[in-house]
Amino acid sequence: LRTNSVLPIISSLTIYPANFYLRTIEGRSMKRDIRALYLTNLICHIACDWIFAVFVRHYSFGPYGVYYCEGWMSTAGLSKPLIMVGYSCQGTMAVGIIMVVSSFFCLMIRLHQVTVTNVTSRWKLSNAVQFIIYAMITGICVLNVAGCIIFSTDVDNYAELIKDPELAWMVERGGTLLLFGEPGKKSRFTTEALFLLASACISISSLLFFTAHAMIYLHRNEKLALSTKTQLLTHRLFSTFELQLRGAIMFFITPLIFMITSSVVDLSHFLPDPVFAALRFLTIMLVGLTPPQFGLVFILRNATHRKMLIRRILKI
Repeated sequence: LRTNSVLPIISSLTIYPANFYLRTIEGRSMKRDIRALYLTNLICHIACDWIFAVFVRHYSFGPYGVYYCEGWMSTAGLSKPLIMVGYSCQGTMAVGIIMVVSSFFCLMIRLHQVTVTNVTSRWKLSNAVQFIIYAMITGICVLNVAGCIIFSTDVDNYAELIKDPELAWMVERGGTLLLFGEPGKKSRFTTEALFLLASACISISSLLFFTAHAMIYLHRNEKLALSTKTQLLTHRLFSTFELQLRGAIMFFITPLIFMITSSVVDLSHFLPDPVFAALRFLTIMLVGLTPPQFGLVFILRNATHRKMLIRRILKI
């Protein structure tokens, strides 16, 4: 379970510094606002990585509605409400993920707007409209914070349930157990899970639409787009962004949906025990890999970035 706690340290010594270098020293050819948003998004991913894997280090264990936390915040003896806020930071329901989602969304909108700057399109948005979109996405995230804290309180028979062998071993490890549901019974967290699912649908559909619209435009006008340095850079950035979005869906959104669904719906009735156990382990690992893979894509997807890093390393 503690394997993921090593990843932020490794990433902070390798992937993240490389990304900072590319986006600051070697990224001066980017438009200033695009570079600022990329740096902001990177900082948010780093913060969430450390919160997720070190400060809180939470795990879900369906079919119980339970989140087990054994990070620094748990061992420091903080109360459950404070731990829950910390957990939410890296679980899409509090400050860390609010920043990640908001900055990621802002980056996507700005890249899209740069792409369609020189064309007549109904999807060219004014600054006021862009601000309203950012505020709406942030507001949805804030509501999820409240829902997560309100509906994630311990069940009434908490003391009895933690004697179950499936839960007792976690209590013995010394971490914090947030138990808000039990198999076969309706959980209070179902309300938040449904709202979170609706929020994800709104966010993902918007991201996919604007990304697809920009990529279609770039492909249709490829010769024109490659005629200027700015458009060429935009094309490369959007190609990278598109892959990062796919990675977010694979490494973060899909596993998170499984984790939340399995905490309110007893999926063990539909899946064989070995498959269910494997999925529980796999989803935990995938979510922990989200920030590193996001930074790796920025490096590996672009040949120019790779050459910059190799050239810099050879000078050391």
